[in-house]
Amino acid sequence: MSVCITKSSLLNITCGVPQGSVLGPVLFLVYKNGIVNVSRILQLILFADDTNIFTNWFVANKLSLNVTETKSIIFCSSRKRCTKTQVKLRLNDDVIEQVCSVKFLGVYTDERLSWDNYIQQVASKLSKNIGILAKLKIICSSKSVMFDL
Repeated sequence: MSVCITKSSLLNITCGVPQGSVLGPVLFLVYKNGIVNVSRILQLILFADDTNIFTNWFVANKLSLNVTETKSIIFCSSRKRCTKTQVKLRLNDDVIEQVCSVKFLGVYTDERLSWDNYIQQVASKLSKNIGILAKLKIICSSKSVMFDL
């Protein structure tokens, strides 16, 4: 077996933290905890590395936002009919996609804040898993699938 070793040229780091550095988690917490002080008007919702509203704070702190994974949603009353207003949110030259339903912290939320979409997603997952179990029942003996709780 041959081993190929490649050495990169050295460059000065002007921004960021080398991957695997012990400073990475500390600086992440500094950034994360600082973003909530950006605005007195906006309420920011943070969970782990997920931020629900972004501002020029990202640019000022030399952070990038993955626009392809960023979605916008306009909430409306469950009693009134939602109008299909298309709001074109942009980040630089990129348009942020407007959706009627979005997954947030594992829960699907729609524009009416109803449980319909979430229930449909859970039912779909259950149906797939029940189908897998039914096929396993045919293939496996009952002894091979028994376990102690």
